[in-house]
Amino acid sequence: MNILERLGNLDRRWWFLVLAVIVALPIVKPMGLPTSVGDWAKQTKETLDLVQPGDKVLFSCSYSAGGGPDVHPGAQVLFKILLNKGAKVILVSFTPQGDSFAEQICREAEAAGAKYGTDFVNLGFIAGAETAVATYAANPSGVFSNDFRGNPVSELPAYQGVTTAADFGLTVLVCTGMPGVEEWTRQITNPYKVPAIICVNTNGATRSVPYLQSGQIQGL
Repeated sequence: MNILERLGNLDRRWWFLVLAVIVALPIVKPMGLPTSVGDWAKQTKETLDLVQPGDKVLFSCSYSAGGGPDVHPGAQVLFKILLNKGAKVILVSFTPQGDSFAEQICREAEAAGAKYGTDFVNLGFIAGAETAVATYAANPSGVFSNDFRGNPVSELPAYQGVTTAADFGLTVLVCTGMPGVEEWTRQITNPYKVPAIICVNTNGATRSVPYLQSGQIQGL
């Protein structure tokens, strides 16, 4: 019997043991491989570093349950960074399921000690894709009178002073479809001269790169 036949007849539990050792070894004794940081990540960090305490940030959670696993973790991280910097984050969604993801992020922040209405607000969903983005950018108070939880937006401290998209110091678009970087750039970034960070899946990244290279968005 040759070596291959012997290995083929080996009790499968030995293979499980070998696999467990291989998986556990780097955890017990990390290999110390270097971690590279890409230019996109550097540009995103540099943009976030410009955010000052009290700055208002428009944060769009415009993705569905199908795309959520790709981009929701990124939304959670970006939201946490902005709160830690003292920004007032206004969440909104231009896709039907996005407001539920935004509310999940809000609940996590509240559990960590942040205050709803003072530190952040979840406006909810507005239908209309690119038209909705343009409408909200021009007249935010005319689109939402109440937030996702039914609170009058006029009574929420974090939302005070928002009259157009130009009142935001930064915008963040987390998306997996429409509205995407094209619509966001046409309706908010270019007309109102507001910096933008885009968080997308792989397909969206290929469309977003030209906007990053041209300086129309600042982070990807």
